[in-house]
Amino acid sequence: MVKQLRGKEIPLVKVIWGGATPESATWELEEKMKASYPFLFASGNFEDEIFKRRGVL
Repeated sequence: MVKQLRGKEIPLVKVIWGGATPESATWELEEKMKASYPFLFASGNFEDEIFKRRGVL
């Protein structure tokens, strides 16, 4: 999602922290998430990367 603020665009990503419930989801700055979790943005396919890290794939 891109938030518009006075002519400025702020890219955001929705993050689900710990569970699959809507209450555990927040919108975070994309730049901050890329810095903290670069492996999620490497291939563009987030689910595959998460499963690889967990050893599922």
